[in-house]
Amino acid sequence: RHEDIAAAGLIIQREGGEGFYDRFRGRLMFPIRDIRGRVIGFGGRSLDGSEPKYMNSPQSPIFDKGSVLYGIDLARGPIRQQNQAIIVEGYMDVIMAHQYGIANVVASMGTALTETQLRTLSRLTKRFALALDSDAAGSAATLRGLDTARATLDRDVKPVPVGPGLIRFESTLNVDLRIVTLPPGKDPDEIIRESTDAWAALLAQATPLVDYYFQIVTAELDLTTAKGKSEAVQRLKPVLQDVGDPIQRQHYIQRLARLVHVDERTLAEVLGRPARAVKARAQPEGEVPVPGRTERATYEDYVLYLISRSPDAVPWVSQALAEAGLQPPRPDEFRDPRSRAILEHIWEPLATQSAPWPEIRAGLPQIMQDYLAELAQQMASLPPLPDEQVRAEVLQTILRLRQQYLKAVLADLRFLCQDAEEQRDEEALAQYTLAIGQHTQELAVVQKALGPKGDQRVPLFLRG
Repeated sequence: RHEDIAAAGLIIQREGGEGFYDRFRGRLMFPIRDIRGRVIGFGGRSLDGSEPKYMNSPQSPIFDKGSVLYGIDLARGPIRQQNQAIIVEGYMDVIMAHQYGIANVVASMGTALTETQLRTLSRLTKRFALALDSDAAGSAATLRGLDTARATLDRDVKPVPVGPGLIRFESTLNVDLRIVTLPPGKDPDEIIRESTDAWAALLAQATPLVDYYFQIVTAELDLTTAKGKSEAVQRLKPVLQDVGDPIQRQHYIQRLARLVHVDERTLAEVLGRPARAVKARAQPEGEVPVPGRTERATYEDYVLYLISRSPDAVPWVSQALAEAGLQPPRPDEFRDPRSRAILEHIWEPLATQSAPWPEIRAGLPQIMQDYLAELAQQMASLPPLPDEQVRAEVLQTILRLRQQYLKAVLADLRFLCQDAEEQRDEEALAQYTLAIGQHTQELAVVQKALGPKGDQRVPLFLRG
């Protein structure tokens, strides 16, 4: 039907509503496939010089430009095998690379990488090379894409002692992200056609992310002024805090000290303070806004608040979980490193009643005590609850966190299972299939425990 073809973005209705015309008339067509090889859209290159030079299918129920990586269906196996993803900008760059045997290449459908695209790639590798032409390098869109990468890609979170009884939670980037800056006027497809050795040399010389920021972020600043020096430090601060290796971090601190002519100790002190958020991340399931609060409330916050107010609920909840055939809450089910650390400290002694709550709380590091006090202040407007309802709220919230965690794990396992099947890796396929079965069974138990209306039940802290 014409309506279906129009919905797919292949034809456009004429003004006045009479008839349709071909959206991609006079263009060379590039089928765009999803990771499973299904055609979900098209790209079209102008053959007569008309603008725009390249045109994509419009947004549709099956095509979302920000979620697609051109060539991912062919590249995902080589990306996993070579443990590196090369990200370019154009269809022809991908096609030429694959024709010349460089099969771990995909295109981002634009200069700025999106969170969804990066999450897709991060399931395959932790090593990324972003190939940019000289015009794109340093552009605002490119820097936004790199900031997205820093906010999205895997991180290591660990507590770091900062003094007697005090700790700080330090988050560092757990990937290798490099920038390949191409010669002026050259695209990847031209370089590859001329010499695959030249392309390999460019990849070998790719600039590490931190060095790239040093080159680009400070280029427009006047580093002879106090304002310019301060701005340089503030722009580079979150990037340097992402460096996990202490030797590498000290190297970059020394480099920044020489750049702005500021003492290393002063810089180290500034960099040791908590960084501002890189960007406001997409609100994940289980994190919801609460009116009147300056930060997101999470189910994690809510359950910790309830436990701190009514610690006697924990033994009952622990017993209820055991009777349902479920384990106690696991640290991995909590996103926030503070919540995760607090849970590890308080759950077992409360569940086993091996120590009273005031003693357990007093034994927490000060940063954890402060966080619990902050939660109490943020949720002070909630009405008091009878003990029976507190127990029910704690149990339901823990079950909901478990449900979200299992769904996320299953999504990753299904992806890995499909990839192992296509790679004919029988051993990995068997392991992933077994894990899927185990997690599916646990999810069924959790959903049964939540009850028929468990997904729709609104926690007290979200009710008006």
